[in-house]
Amino acid sequence: MNISQQVDDKLIDSIYGIVFGEARWDTFLTELNGLLPGAGTSLFYHDAARAEGSSQFHINMDQAWIDTYTRYYCRLNPWISGLNRTPPGQGAIGEDFISYAELSRTEFFNDFWHRHEGHGA
Repeated sequence: MNISQQVDDKLIDSIYGIVFGEARWDTFLTELNGLLPGAGTSLFYHDAARAEGSSQFHINMDQAWIDTYTRYYCRLNPWISGLNRTPPGQGAIGEDFISYAELSRTEFFNDFWHRHEGHGA
């Protein structure tokens, strides 16, 4: 078994542990975040009908950043429309929905994401 498969198996085991009440989301996010040095990891939600969103579980992310996103910038997040079109179970990255060049011209990027050292999603 290669390293990638071992990592996948560990993360999948963590998710099953959550389902069966044997683990917590913050444990899973900590493991996932450990694969991405210097990154922040979040399990967020977005209600497209109400244009609201936030994060209940996050690792290596400042609460003030989450609060600012929740209060205003969740409504401007250019990735959300693409996420709404993504089938359940399918992974995606931010550039699947909007190019970095387009993203860098948005209020979301210039006044929020980039100021908080966000680079991708």
